[in-house]
Amino acid sequence: MKSIKNRIALVVKSLVYQSGIDAMKRRLVPSAIPVIARYHSVCSDSNLISAGIRITPEAFTEQVAYFAKYFHVIKMNHLIEQIQNREAFPKNTLVLTFDDGYADNLGAAKVLQQYGLTGLFYITAGCIESDEAFWVAEVRHLIENTKKKEMTLPLPDRKCCIPLSNAEQREQAIKKMTRLFKSVTIETRENIRKVFRFELDDTPSFPKDLMLNWPQLREMVEMGMEIGGHTMT
Repeated sequence: MKSIKNRIALVVKSLVYQSGIDAMKRRLVPSAIPVIARYHSVCSDSNLISAGIRITPEAFTEQVAYFAKYFHVIKMNHLIEQIQNREAFPKNTLVLTFDDGYADNLGAAKVLQQYGLTGLFYITAGCIESDEAFWVAEVRHLIENTKKKEMTLPLPDRKCCIPLSNAEQREQAIKKMTRLFKSVTIETRENIRKVFRFELDDTPSFPKDLMLNWPQLREMVEMGMEIGGHTMT
């Protein structure tokens, strides 16, 4: 049962809702295929979170209002049960998911509650349990805040010099470090991460309130939200 559930979750979680669907078309041609909307951060601006994975609270509220009006929003567990039981889906079935566990997701949960909807929030458990910085955000924080013009990292097979002289180089460095960290084992990543922090040791301390904490998660559960594990770190 658990393996089936995990496989289904991986499949449906990979689908992304693209905003801008014509409301009239949705009413006239309702879909029998469930849709998964995947969010990350819901905030106006942040130098810790890539613009590509965040949405403003205003835009999010507009989308939620649209979902409430034109979609049948259900919990992920209900979707999985219906798939396992081979049940037909109501027209325009939708599940809302949120990746990584950013603290601003509490505000998103309150918007969902306001419209009588629910969502599944995937948290990065290791950041909560150890108070460790989320590595994706830490990469951006260090590179964008350092005054250094380059950094040198000892990679497993070579030393790598990464230029940081301008905004374009810094954005490329963020992408390069993100790809690197995703491609290696956790042990290797953490070893490189230590050197990375040492190289860019002139930056301010990483904020401790970027990710959700246990009291916030409990509040979200009381609102009727689902909580799931994204990754440990």
